[in-house]
Amino acid sequence: MDELRAAGNTDINRALLEALAQADKERPTIVIFLTDGQPTTGVTDGAQIVANVKRASRSNVRLFSFGIGQM
Repeated sequence: MDELRAAGNTDINRALLEALAQADKERPTIVIFLTDGQPTTGVTDGAQIVANVKRASRSNVRLFSFGIGQM
């Protein structure tokens, strides 16, 4: 851990869409998204990310997001 350094490349959109794609189609599913950064790679527009997540999500999925750090 001491060797790790933040280097950007936060692809929030892709991370969320991949997590939603793995969610069970019928059983209740909880996705917890934890990030220390803003989207800097891929889709970076917050409104577009929200729209993509809404489109990819199902009614059995609950998404909780947590941002840590300074904005």
